[in-house]
Amino acid sequence: MNILKEQTYIIEAECWNCNNQLNVAVGKSDLKKIIGGYYGTERFSDTERELAEAHNMVIEKYHSGTMGQSYDADTCTYCNNFVRQHDLLTEYLLPATYGDYEYKVIDL
Repeated sequence: MNILKEQTYIIEAECWNCNNQLNVAVGKSDLKKIIGGYYGTERFSDTERELAEAHNMVIEKYHSGTMGQSYDADTCTYCNNFVRQHDLLTEYLLPATYGDYEYKVIDL
């Protein structure tokens, strides 16, 4: 029997712009086949969004002129800058798994 798993990673990091505390959320799902199953707040369900916001994350709509689209992104409460989609895994998730940031994994 194959059991599908969904998780949310809560990463305690620093804002890339102002270096203040910034919590970042990353989802992982066996169902969502995006970069090894990892995805950002732009693909969060209502449950994942509520979980992220319960961990002091601010998720706001961001418009990317480069991509020509708008999406939800983790946003710094100090300087109001956002975490770009292309930085989420390389600048936050990977460093967290290598011990640079504290994080916890919550099973959904």
